[in-house]
Amino acid sequence: MVGYKKGVFYVFTYKNFMRVTILFLLAFVAFVPDVFAQRWHIKPTAEELEYRRLHPKILPKSNLKPTASTFTMPPGARIPGEFEESQAVAISWVADFMNGGPDVTSEYADLWAQMADAIQKEVPVWIRIEAGADSNTIKNFMTGKGTPLTNYRFFVTVADDFWMRDFGPIGFYHGASDDIGFLDLNYYPGRDLDNLFPGYLANQLGYLDVKTNLYAEGGNFISDGFRRSFHSDVVESVNTQANPKHGAWSLQQTRDTIKYVWASDDVISTPTLLCDGGTGHNDMFMKLMDENTFAVMEYPSIVTAPDKAIIDGVINTLSSMNSVYNRPYRIFKIPMPTQDDGSYTTNCGDLNSDARTFVNGTTVNGTYLMPTYSNGTDGNKTGDQEAINIFKKVAPGYKIVPLDSRILTIFGGAIHCVNMQIPAENPITIWHPPVIDLQPKKNAYHIVVKPTNKSGISATKCIWRIKGTVNWNTIDLADSAG
Repeated sequence: MVGYKKGVFYVFTYKNFMRVTILFLLAFVAFVPDVFAQRWHIKPTAEELEYRRLHPKILPKSNLKPTASTFTMPPGARIPGEFEESQAVAISWVADFMNGGPDVTSEYADLWAQMADAIQKEVPVWIRIEAGADSNTIKNFMTGKGTPLTNYRFFVTVADDFWMRDFGPIGFYHGASDDIGFLDLNYYPGRDLDNLFPGYLANQLGYLDVKTNLYAEGGNFISDGFRRSFHSDVVESVNTQANPKHGAWSLQQTRDTIKYVWASDDVISTPTLLCDGGTGHNDMFMKLMDENTFAVMEYPSIVTAPDKAIIDGVINTLSSMNSVYNRPYRIFKIPMPTQDDGSYTTNCGDLNSDARTFVNGTTVNGTYLMPTYSNGTDGNKTGDQEAINIFKKVAPGYKIVPLDSRILTIFGGAIHCVNMQIPAENPITIWHPPVIDLQPKKNAYHIVVKPTNKSGISATKCIWRIKGTVNWNTIDLADSAG
């Protein structure tokens, strides 16, 4: 099974830390947080940029190879939805800035281990490291935790930080054979090594690398897989100002570039959140679970931050739109996570300090990696479970893997922000208006599916059952195209 839909009717298609000299105590104390913590916010700060200026890294030979790249997006390119099949998920292992090498001692290492294990159960986990020896350290760490790496690949290259979603490659398909290419966006100035990763990975894999002067991040891009995309208007705000790669663009030039590089016939730009930790990325409050279904965070009425009104407005906008199936989107409102004591964060300043969200998760084939905010000893476990139960309705059939993300949201991101799906080779694209939710009672239901694959489709079946029953029924679908 390669392609599938979730719902009442299921359609399946078959195919083949420093030397210490105490001279200036105040200066030393001020420097300690940068050295000991070294956990950078998802958006670079002035302190981080200064640190990187004082601690430059040398490019390894692997990054000195010429990479075949272009600024031309191939005609007819298609960026798949994140809910489509993936061949792998890329992560950047968190670094130990105190001792060098990969972090295998902190709670970050524990979270990365949990995430990597969940990914490898679905697809290979691709892990960026800075030295070949780091691979043994990570493998020994994972084995010691009882979750040995068994489905993985390491990529050795330079790195700045671990926010893979924002600097990683956005995969797309192009050509009659659905070849894979990578869209190589301009990442935050100052994270110049991270900005090299898409081109490096394309070179390693032999994929087309499409560069652009557009400044944007992967956490602010949603595709429905059918040439409609969503982003927040922070992209327009940034690119209509002067940047290292280009002067101030006009608003129209910015919009034209967005439409071109995101291979979108229909581009939806929504207002930027003001209290989400600093990025303005739409993945902090909305997620397209499939081409027909949105999960959107909803703030309770007690919240006074302006983001409540912004999100409510986005919900209204989505509610007025139809999906690719010319039907209104199904919109599930996901509750706002509480603080550990069960109370809500209500003002903008506090929200910026800890931007919790349940929707900043990652779909990996049949698994949803979901950010939660509790563990076995503390946090609002009840609130987490309530949100998990909602997601089981949003994405029936998916395995929900909760991952405690409290160490991430204080820096402006969560689970979705630290990994990136790589589209599958030889994909099946499925257009299928689902027969889902309550339906009028009929003697027969019209099931329509348009599966496509470069080598053709030999057979398509509908496997279904009535809610509450055990047995599945199978229907061989007829080729109505002749």
